Amino acid sequence: MDFDPAELDALSREDLILRARARGVERPEQMTRVELRDEIVRMSEPDLERQRRTRGWLGVARDLLASVVESGLNLPDAAAAIRGDAKSEIDFQGPPPVATVTLAEIYATQGHYEQALRMLEEVIEREPEHSSARALHQRLTD
Repeated sequence: MDFDPAELDALSREDLILRARARGVERPEQMTRVELRDEIVRMSEPDLERQRRTRGWLGVARDLLASVVESGLNLPDAAAAIRGDAKSEIDFQGPPPVATVTLAEIYATQGHYEQALRMLEEVIEREPEHSSARALHQRLTD
């Protein structure tokens, strides 16, 4: 390992993300600080025994859970994903959200006005008489 694992605790979240990304960790911006630290150590230490000692409780928990999933449930692919050994093939995009006034309100509350307007325009296109959608659209465009 080219660093002291204790120094990871002092790094900012952004620095942890950069280190994780440099080591090939997928989607590090989605991880917590604890997960980032665990992944950096896991990807940096080739000696499995040293890796196990250095990873901490999260690493122990992940390995234990993966063992149960693999042995007890007979799901080796799921166990590999838990350990971080498998590349993620999950499509996190999914289908586009169904346009609703409620979703438009949520987008607007979060400051995503363009998305809110797109949602409202879809609702109005489907239901031209939808007065709530028209009223919110009018408020957002004024």
